[in-house]
Amino acid sequence: MSADGDGTAVPSVVAFDDPIAAGADATALLGGKGAALAEMSRELGLPVPPGFIVTTEVCRGYLEHGWPEGLDEQIAAHIERLGEQLGRRLGDPEAPLLVSVRSGAPISMPGMMDTLLNVGMTEQIRERLAHEASPTFAADTWLRFCRMYAEVVLGVPRDAIEQAADAGSDGAAGGVAEVLASAEGVRRLAAEHEDGGIPADPVEQVRGAVTAVFRSWTSERARVFREREGVSEALGTAVTIQAMVFGNLDDRSGTGVVFTRDPSNGDPGPYGDYLARAQGEDVVAGTHAVTGLDALERQLPEIYTELGRALDGLERHYRDMCDVEFTVSEGRLYILQTRIGRRSPLAAVRIAVAMAEDPDFPLTRAEAVARVEPSVFHELATAGRVDPSSTPVATGLAASPGVGVGVLCC
Repeated sequence: MSADGDGTAVPSVVAFDDPIAAGADATALLGGKGAALAEMSRELGLPVPPGFIVTTEVCRGYLEHGWPEGLDEQIAAHIERLGEQLGRRLGDPEAPLLVSVRSGAPISMPGMMDTLLNVGMTEQIRERLAHEASPTFAADTWLRFCRMYAEVVLGVPRDAIEQAADAGSDGAAGGVAEVLASAEGVRRLAAEHEDGGIPADPVEQVRGAVTAVFRSWTSERARVFREREGVSEALGTAVTIQAMVFGNLDDRSGTGVVFTRDPSNGDPGPYGDYLARAQGEDVVAGTHAVTGLDALERQLPEIYTELGRALDGLERHYRDMCDVEFTVSEGRLYILQTRIGRRSPLAAVRIAVAMAEDPDFPLTRAEAVARVEPSVFHELATAGRVDPSSTPVATGLAASPGVGVGVLCC
């Protein structure tokens, strides 16, 4: 517990539905992700899985002095409350609670910070999930957790993890047995690590995950990003701990990332990717061939309609194009994150004009003009154009809107 500028007590850990202390800057305190989740949950009534945020102030204290006194107790109290909301408990094989642990800096840093899913998994809980849901789901969730914990918390290189998974599954009978063998291979590799491997105690897992997120603020890729973008290292990152919802559970489950408008050209209407029977990292990591939102519309039309309403509400609330992550679990929609979306120079101009010209949209012309930086017009004037008669030589998964110009070297 600390105090903000006017002396008001500011808690170190904040639930999504907690009121924010008067005078506190929600984004600076909770990070962009945490502030948006709290706002969507508390003010907009959107379907957000419950959770809580360890504040940026705690991160700054950790980086300077180590693990703060009393933080374990605060996290434990919030996890207990989270379990009560859902009728589940962390580490309970009969009614297990699994959580995600995600970074959330006050400014958007896509892909720069660490995330862990399925924290709280144990062998006993894996067996329970196999009985409660399916053996395939349980084995997949177990392997994902082992891989993420080994890489993000223990620092085991990804290549070594993949080799261990492949070696572990070599000779397995296939299917569930193969996945479980891969997970065992990763666990054996992790056990050789100086930190002692993947802990069986879910409480230790949560602490390790929070520590890893704090550390990721000073990782090399985060440092380079901040230097390039002119972001102060003094900001720190918040940590969002949230009840898991599973996009890899069944045929009425999946995950996606969607913009409220096309970020490449500004066209109206939702634009994004969806992947059935998957978890969020599958979409953004570039490891899976994703489908467009039309696949969601065909498979789960009622969810597509509900998502459209949520996107419209978010765009009007934030008065800008939004970038949204969502999961569908057993035919139920959950919003996992929203932020103001990045866009190309062309899209920036077209979106600003469209919003200002729409009499029902809450953005004035003056605000729209102020939103577009002068440099955008210079970029538009000097940008290369692709000859429409050109013949493509390759196709791939787009990493960003824009074009590449230069000599192709082989």
